[in-house]
Amino acid sequence: MIKIKIGEQKPLNYTLKVKSTGLPVNLVNSTIVFQIKENENQVDDFLCEKFITETSNPDEYGQIIDAQNGRFFIFLKREDTINLDVNKDYYYTIWRYFGNIKEVISSSGMKIEAFIVCPD
Repeated sequence: MIKIKIGEQKPLNYTLKVKSTGLPVNLVNSTIVFQIKENENQVDDFLCEKFITETSNPDEYGQIIDAQNGRFFIFLKREDTINLDVNKDYYYTIWRYFGNIKEVISSSGMKIEAFIVCPD
């Protein structure tokens, strides 16, 4: 679960590991995609969508910072959260693209998790 205040800028740090072994996933040549959604089944028109690579702008999107050890971060800017409503539930999905493979990942192993916006 992510907790963030409206208008807050915040990096979300992750280390992607193989569930069965605990070893890090090699993210070389991967793209991480982060999406904020209004409902868990939403497939387009996201409230926020970020594409994270080893060369992406860290202050705009985030970046894969240690590809061989599965480490990356997503950067949420003020503009990404300022218009969210504290009275609504939001959802996020984190995807990994590698070649022709597309897989859902997240810090808890769930495919979609609640995205909570906290008032100041």
